[in-house]
Amino acid sequence: MSLTSLNACVIAHTRKSPKRNGQDAIQLPDDLPIEKQVIDLPEQQKICPETGAQLVKIGEEVTQKIAHKPGSYYIKEIIRYKYALPQGAGILTPPLPEALLERCQAVITYPSIDKQKC
Repeated sequence: MSLTSLNACVIAHTRKSPKRNGQDAIQLPDDLPIEKQVIDLPEQQKICPETGAQLVKIGEEVTQKIAHKPGSYYIKEIIRYKYALPQGAGILTPPLPEALLERCQAVITYPSIDKQKC
């Protein structure tokens, strides 16, 4: 068998990229209770290291995730304050808490096991 006989003709096609408008496709239910968690920068980080000037709070970033407690679901709302550096040098925002899966819309936790009962 020759190498040329193994080649097959493949029809070319154009792959379509998904149309995304920047909005999440998942809509969280409106009737779930909301638990808020506020994450702020430590006080020593609210001062510019170069100029010593106080950073200015310019807004907040709100992230919503669905979470579970035994017997119920709820929406965990994570609020992170944004601060502007002087002279337009940038924006400081505290990082999101670590997640088991990055960019996941749910709070996933490991089940706890009581070794005393096993």
